[in-house]
Amino acid sequence: MKDYIKSDDIGLLVKDPTDVDEVSRTIAFAKQGKKKVTGKGLEVVREFDYRNVNKIMKSIYQKEFM
Repeated sequence: MKDYIKSDDIGLLVKDPTDVDEVSRTIAFAKQGKKKVTGKGLEVVREFDYRNVNKIMKSIYQKEFM
């Protein structure tokens, strides 16, 4: 996960990506609109968008269980 948390790219820093509370607070801060996500940061956010994650998980489950 640390590979996807790049302060220079998205302007938000999470010191410990395994700290659920810290990650949650950072996401909540971003959702408040105090920091606009653009460019490279937007690509990172889209990678973790639920639609993309659902597609990836579906592919994994199909490979494992079919």
